[in-house]
Amino acid sequence: MNKQQFYRFIEGGAMQGVCRYFEYWFIYDNVPSQSKVLEIGGGFSALGQALKEKGCEVHGLEIDYKAIEYQVKHGIPTGINYDVKNMENYFDVVVAASSIEHFDPENDGDIKQIGEVKKALKPEGLFIIAILTGSKYIKSRTTPPEKVYTLKEFRERFLNGFEIVRIVFYKGSKKVDPDLRVNPKWEFKSNEITNDAGDGVGLCAVLRKI
Repeated sequence: MNKQQFYRFIEGGAMQGVCRYFEYWFIYDNVPSQSKVLEIGGGFSALGQALKEKGCEVHGLEIDYKAIEYQVKHGIPTGINYDVKNMENYFDVVVAASSIEHFDPENDGDIKQIGEVKKALKPEGLFIIAILTGSKYIKSRTTPPEKVYTLKEFRERFLNGFEIVRIVFYKGSKKVDPDLRVNPKWEFKSNEITNDAGDGVGLCAVLRKI
């Protein structure tokens, strides 16, 4: 799928803001076809379905029973947990689109989950993430997600056992992406890449297990 086709496809699932187009496309574009993929916290999105269309074997990890039902209904085997012992070193890629920050942040649950990701990935497997970062975002957000990462926390938590393959910072933009179907309730019309990490409201990265 090209980007426009991908956008139309993922609109079949839940879209929680214009940032999802950017995050989902980044993940889809960086997952090699025919990969064994574990999606963490897919919710009601169609990202896993899009990866399946790419020829990937996709599994899901979710805690919401309705989301599990949705993913299973759409052909993605999904559960509250997966058998780490039997699936250790099984996956080529693990993806997490704005989900890792929801793992019990007050007790560093994200660190524990990242450790599980390392177990699940094959040697040199990829961990592709989309997380929120940047002081501007933290200051302006009235109802933040459970965790918004500083760049220092990103390095300390995500680069323990991983190396960066690709990293992109992005921010909301008033420019209209012609491929988007813009919801008038969304504050930004699109997202654009920024070279200044201090301005970034989001971070997408491809990490390799080392």
